[in-house]
Amino acid sequence: MRRAIRQLLVLLLIICAAPAAASVPLPLDQALHGLGRYADTLAEDGERLTPRQAQIAFQRAPGQAADTGVLHFGTGVGPHWIRFALHNPSQTPVERLLVIENPWIDQLDAYLVHAGQVLRDWRLGDSLAFSAREVSHRHFVLPLMIPAGDAEVLVRVETPDPMLLPAFFGTQEQFERYDRLNSYSYGLLYGFLLALALYNLVLYFQIRLRRYLAYVGFLASFLILNMVYTGHFFWWFWPSQAAWWQWGHPLVIGLYASAWAAFATTFLQLRRYMPALYRGVVWFIGMFWFCQLALLVLNEQAWAVITSILFSLLVTLLILPVAAMSWRSGMREAVYLILASIASAIGTGITAATVINWLSFDPIGFRAIELGISIDAVLLSFGLAQQFRHTERRLVVAQQVARLDPLTGLYNRRAFEEVVVPLLARAERFRRPVSLILMDLDRFKSINDRFGHHVGDAVLRAVSDTLRATVRKGDVLARWGGEEFILLLPETDQEQALHLAERIRVAVASTEPDTTTLGGVAVTTSLGLFTSNSAQQSLAQLVREADALLYRAKEAGRDRVCV
Repeated sequence: MRRAIRQLLVLLLIICAAPAAASVPLPLDQALHGLGRYADTLAEDGERLTPRQAQIAFQRAPGQAADTGVLHFGTGVGPHWIRFALHNPSQTPVERLLVIENPWIDQLDAYLVHAGQVLRDWRLGDSLAFSAREVSHRHFVLPLMIPAGDAEVLVRVETPDPMLLPAFFGTQEQFERYDRLNSYSYGLLYGFLLALALYNLVLYFQIRLRRYLAYVGFLASFLILNMVYTGHFFWWFWPSQAAWWQWGHPLVIGLYASAWAAFATTFLQLRRYMPALYRGVVWFIGMFWFCQLALLVLNEQAWAVITSILFSLLVTLLILPVAAMSWRSGMREAVYLILASIASAIGTGITAATVINWLSFDPIGFRAIELGISIDAVLLSFGLAQQFRHTERRLVVAQQVARLDPLTGLYNRRAFEEVVVPLLARAERFRRPVSLILMDLDRFKSINDRFGHHVGDAVLRAVSDTLRATVRKGDVLARWGGEEFILLLPETDQEQALHLAERIRVAVASTEPDTTTLGGVAVTTSLGLFTSNSAQQSLAQLVREADALLYRAKEAGRDRVCV
């Protein structure tokens, strides 16, 4: 009798000494997001607790409910217990869902307890394959059959990753509606990024510029990253595999940061313009992957996650000054990379700070990286488009320069032939006349010999300006070589061509080069004119005929037109 009384007194003492649980029961009549304010938490020290031991521990030291809706215990911390109180005022069991919206928890064990008895238990976590789960979903779903009266849910979580526990509590219908909205948002994001990736992949195969392939790699790496940390990747594509799932986060974060660095270095052409910096970036990426491999061998998953997040932030911050230097050096399209880096840094920084508990959890903050990368992707696509336009413009200028004679600015022989061949084909098809004038400056060698080549060059430029001002619109003028010029006159018979040739001869004779006096040496030209009324001759034939006439003009005393 004394022993029973003594035990009763001890029990009363324990009850009086231990305060009541800090949490209030979860309301059964509404959907709840972020259950931190309804939860008691307990850090597990030493050996693993049983559900009964956890109950006793909560009674002795119930702790306090979280001051925010989402529980967050940090990265690389030990196991924790969470207690949710339930109260069902009806006389019949009530069905509800408790969903832990963090797919990267390694071990998650849950127990539904009523009157000191475990009614139901669940063993979950990303260390188990998705296919082994009772409810097929990327998150951990606990279907609760809550008995009448008071009950509680005990949840034990253990993970080296950030122990972040956003949660949902409500009916099946409420969860499906909430999950459907989430699915739409991810579908929009994935569809947008996938369309961008496919479009740029097609561009790469068409124009073979490596920056487009690097851009596709960057988009693909972010898609994989997002699908891994949201749980979509293994849920959709690898539901029976769990071994790589636990190491998926640090690896894909590193993959994303490496792909971003690869694209930035390709876009900014660091290998060409800043080779030392390019080698430094390659070395930095290589050292990161060496560290990740070492951490993988040592099975230090928590450190691998921290290292990956820091690497991602450092890469993003490194690109900014490099892009700014490129912009100041004249690469105007680098401004898009600067703005994209800022958007990516802000989004990545907010998400990283939310995940590692530097910022209070917020759904927008948790998904800020998605918004930042979406803005990033759009800006980079604009940058690629502008870079392509600049490249095309430079190519056009280069092609134009390659078609022009550098001294006179007239067409060179190659460009003349390209332009003239279709004109001759048209003239032959419609049996229209065409004339060709081949002209040569008289005694030009003596000008070079007496006054120097710089004076000769000035004469050639002056004559070219004269010819350009004299010929008609539609005529094709070129420097044929040395002091020779050639002129094709489409739709022009011999009489019209002779009239223009005489005008050219007179104009050249009155040319005044912008140089010192030629000491009485006149600048004159001899011209050979050949007209084909049916244009059945090729360009080579026309040139041979005009050249023979030019030779006759030279023999006849120069400064004349021979037809």
